[in-house]
Amino acid sequence: MRELRCIIFSNQELISAIIDFKRKNRMTLPIGTVSGCEFIAQDEVVITKITLTDDYNATSEMLIDATEVAAAVVNYCLERKVPIARSYTKKLEVMDGQLTLVMTMTVDTGKSMKHQGAKAAAAPHR
Repeated sequence: MRELRCIIFSNQELISAIIDFKRKNRMTLPIGTVSGCEFIAQDEVVITKITLTDDYNATSEMLIDATEVAAAVVNYCLERKVPIARSYTKKLEVMDGQLTLVMTMTVDTGKSMKHQGAKAAAAPHR
């Protein structure tokens, strides 16, 4: 049996997660205001494209790979005390136009679900 859990992020939450992650890791951020966010799905990998507009109406794009976005959204969740177990397999998908963190875990049907849930909750992701 498998357990499935999804967390759907609004574009504003996703952008906040990426900016916070980049600042925390001392990565450079382009200058400008976010004017768009879209997702490019390639072979089960989601690339996030953020469009920025500067004070002179010039636009630039920032492409962020799935690994960095996943790290950013997991970090975002952990900072907001949203529990995410380490034992989950995590991947990004786009559902209804929004980025979704999809987490799955195989549940041992020989043990009670109550025991499985307590075990998963006791091992938070760091």
